[in-house]
Amino acid sequence: LEIQIGGWVMNEALSQMEEWLQHDLDLEVSINISSHHLQSSSFFDQLNEALDHYPSVNSQHLQLEILESSALGDLAAISGIIKSCQNVLGVNVALDDFGTGYSSLTHMKSLSANTIKIDQTFVRDLLDDPDDYSIIEGIIGLAKAFNREVIAEGVETDAHGLILLIMGCDE
Repeated sequence: LEIQIGGWVMNEALSQMEEWLQHDLDLEVSINISSHHLQSSSFFDQLNEALDHYPSVNSQHLQLEILESSALGDLAAISGIIKSCQNVLGVNVALDDFGTGYSSLTHMKSLSANTIKIDQTFVRDLLDDPDDYSIIEGIIGLAKAFNREVIAEGVETDAHGLILLIMGCDE
């Protein structure tokens, strides 16, 4: 069922993007991809067919969000799928909820994600917890070292946004 629902989500996202384009709104959309779906033999073809069905949508404006824990399986296979999606289809890939549970420098090195998304649990207490500050600072440094964009999730106050900007995270 995950594969069928994932395919539906891809098509709905692309359909919405096409509708927005008809109203002169060229927006980027991120969709979550389950580990099971990503590793299915039909994933690449399913995504390719969905993109072909909406040719007016710029594939670079579609971002696949993959939980870092998705890479716990066959790292080489997952890395290959990600690279194919990027190089052949032109989509962007983000490692979502980075820093929770399974963070690994191997993931940062082996998975060619365009973007690292810092989990909101670190952002929430950033102003009060020096450990969260240090974790975010480290993730930003790693993202820059590996030439990845970095996004902090869950920014809800100006103070959080300002400190993140000062730290070098502008998204």
